[in-house]
Amino acid sequence: MTDDIQELRLVGWYGDYDEGFAIPLFGQFEGANTLYCAVSAISADARSVISRFEAVDVTDGRRLLTGESIPLKIGDPWHDVFIWDDTAYISASDTLWDAVADVRADLKLRAPISMLEMAISADHPDVVECAKNGIEFVANRFGQAQAAKWRRQTVRLYLETHIRQALANSKITARALRSVSIVEETDGVLTPIVEPEVLAELLASDELGRVLSKLFTFAAAMRCSVKALSSRPSENPAPPPENERVPAADAPDTHRGSSSRVIVFAIGKRARDVSAHLKRNVSGGKVDAEDSASVDFDIVRKRSDRRLLDPRDAPRVRAVFLVLDEDDPDLEISLQDAREAILDLGNSGIAVVLAPALPAKYPSRLIDQASSLPIFVELVDAVLDTSIARSPLWWGNRKRSLDRRIADVIYFTAVSLASTEFSASLRGPYGRGTKPVLSAGIRDRKILKLPPEIFEFGSEESWPSGDVLGASQELLVASTDRANIRTGDAFGHGGGVHIDSLDRDPFPFRRLVDAFIPQLASATKSRSDLLPLLRTEAGFVPRELDAHLKYGKYTTAYRFQERSTLSRGMVVTGETPTIEAVRAANEGGWRIARYTDTAAIQEVLDEPGKIGMLPREVDLGQVYLASPDRRLATRGVDPRDVVRISAEQSWQWLDELPRKIRDEAELLARPMRSASKLYAEERGDLLVPRNFLATDSVAATTLRRVLNVSTPAEGERALRRASDLERCWTPSPTWNRYAIIDGSIPIVIARMGRGEVPVEDLFAIDGTEAVVALFSSRVFEVWAKATLPSASSWMARFSVGNTFAGFPFVAPFVIGRDDIGTGLYFDRDAPGRREFEQLAKGLERYLERSSIRPHRGRPYRSELDTEAPGLSRLHEMIMGYYGLQTNADEIEILTRLLDLNRRLS
Repeated sequence: MTDDIQELRLVGWYGDYDEGFAIPLFGQFEGANTLYCAVSAISADARSVISRFEAVDVTDGRRLLTGESIPLKIGDPWHDVFIWDDTAYISASDTLWDAVADVRADLKLRAPISMLEMAISADHPDVVECAKNGIEFVANRFGQAQAAKWRRQTVRLYLETHIRQALANSKITARALRSVSIVEETDGVLTPIVEPEVLAELLASDELGRVLSKLFTFAAAMRCSVKALSSRPSENPAPPPENERVPAADAPDTHRGSSSRVIVFAIGKRARDVSAHLKRNVSGGKVDAEDSASVDFDIVRKRSDRRLLDPRDAPRVRAVFLVLDEDDPDLEISLQDAREAILDLGNSGIAVVLAPALPAKYPSRLIDQASSLPIFVELVDAVLDTSIARSPLWWGNRKRSLDRRIADVIYFTAVSLASTEFSASLRGPYGRGTKPVLSAGIRDRKILKLPPEIFEFGSEESWPSGDVLGASQELLVASTDRANIRTGDAFGHGGGVHIDSLDRDPFPFRRLVDAFIPQLASATKSRSDLLPLLRTEAGFVPRELDAHLKYGKYTTAYRFQERSTLSRGMVVTGETPTIEAVRAANEGGWRIARYTDTAAIQEVLDEPGKIGMLPREVDLGQVYLASPDRRLATRGVDPRDVVRISAEQSWQWLDELPRKIRDEAELLARPMRSASKLYAEERGDLLVPRNFLATDSVAATTLRRVLNVSTPAEGERALRRASDLERCWTPSPTWNRYAIIDGSIPIVIARMGRGEVPVEDLFAIDGTEAVVALFSSRVFEVWAKATLPSASSWMARFSVGNTFAGFPFVAPFVIGRDDIGTGLYFDRDAPGRREFEQLAKGLERYLERSSIRPHRGRPYRSELDTEAPGLSRLHEMIMGYYGLQTNADEIEILTRLLDLNRRLS
């Protein structure tokens, strides 16, 4: 919480989806790097007011255009942001209904749940019709059972909100207000249950009649009847559905008021990385679940953290997660430590779940083998299928790295175990003798055109088969309806969670690949090219590849029938293929790609007859790095280390400064370059070092006033990447500076102006025109493609180490140093220097003049190859310097580069 902030500007929004409600983002000024969310005075009440602002760590939010921000202060009405057809509707919640008047007809058909929320917030008479549309939508989409459950939850939330409104000034505890529940009688009548103190407070405040009047009207619209409020549950409630029924003795008390605890043992480096995201994604380690008391997460990373485990707290512990790095050398010792700690807690209904921190390059061994390993047989109740986090059918936020996705899966499962009957469902029918696999997912798959039960939990390990409530019960599934997810949340926080038993498919990897390949096929250049695709038998491994694959079980091959004489087909694997496997596949007429490498699979589907191509994910083995003094590339500045100001703000700032310091201040504000504005010529935004704001100079004080920053605290925090900031801020007097777009294949490069500062979606490289020639070449392009990260990242990003320091520079390319930094140039005494420099300068001028943009890679490369003057001759010369034939394919180029790289050792 930020107590000293009373007023901010609504500057943008954050949301996981392109349409629907989004989270409003606030800043002290337009372009601010530090962002905040508002908190309403009455929880879940959109008609409430803003009570405070809390800082949030959001890097991929959307921004309003300059001049469109909205000033809001504590006490102002809550504002909603609703995105529809690429338009942001921003309004106080009670007027949003009117703001979307022009699209309400479309909302009624496509988003009736959102429309109902708007009608409730506006207290509009059409709330009755909207409720009817909502219940029909849920019933048609998910069935009557889920519609009944959604109806109970919606009525409960509606009642809770009105009770909060009625008792806004009451001293009733938040726990008591969260205790509202809805019991469905055998005749379908709903009975709201509240704490006795809440009911007494309503009676004493004369608000009971108004609350009930609202409730009865809304319930009628939801096609249900409601009895008067009760402080006792019904004596004859209807039995829960079979998939929600749990043994009464083991059912956790989800309304006892105190926090539930989830303990996470992070064993190994990858596991610690995952747990760091888990802790960071939960504000202060605590989650407020809609249908439960709060959940505390305790992360145990080392032996000293065992102090967090007090046996007296065992009744509060709902689950223990063993997050394991399978490659950790001390795994066995750490597991024994965890075993002792868990046994100390006692066997008091605590579910112990094994959650693999997935190996980056191959499938997890634990998901299949845990049931046969003695320590897990004794200790673990279930194994969590975290491999769904890297599935092409991933249901969560696609902008998150693999580690964050795994943390999302653990988080959702942990909240489900702590705040629903899931924990008892897990321990009741199974016990410690068997090891069911847990999966987590979302039921609604709009992208896929087949029934959702086929796809909702697709992964390399636990793809389900059969119908819900199948006989096998090898797979337990926790899922939530997408309708229950508020935009911006990863999950429903325990609300609307379904527990299902499913048959586990004997060939989950094959089914997974068979499911997403048609989705990629539909996006190819010519759909008819894909008709000849035929899958071979499950687990088929071409003979040429057998010796080069460690996990043949995770392999599916596709053939191209009579379509191409060049390629037999495509092999999709569960492991990252080595360069040896890629070569062997190519020699046998096959293309190979890991299933997470959808870009490479798409390339095969686009051009099935083409061979000699590298997949995007390839295991290079050991990549040797050059000595630090040859470090050539610098990542652009971290946005958190600078303050971004508009041209107008910079003019206002300079105009207010005394003349004697104006020139010095003008040099301090540097023009910004980013990937989206690599070729911009007009005066754009400028950057100022953040730590400058913390000084007491006249220039800093004036800038704070212009930016409406009342305190220098924004500049006092430690810089994230001080060395990169210094290098980007200090251009070399010897070399030109060039910018390369991070992660772009083909390489996109441009010369920067003197004094311009790149941000972190660019790499800065100093040198002569040799930089443009070499880094635009196919030689470096192949190396950059091969050193992109695997599925551990959602965003393709180059590495300062592997991509740049690992690239082998050969004569006549020379890396030199001056007093400031490092630069690349062409050897002055090398044969052909004059021709090379003339061609390289021509290429540089062409790039500056044409300002061409990349468009899915190929058109950009095609345009360079056909129109850039002298590029073909440059390509021929550079290939010769590297000992390659001009027509060498990607596999031959990479093989040569790896051979040269090994000489760095």
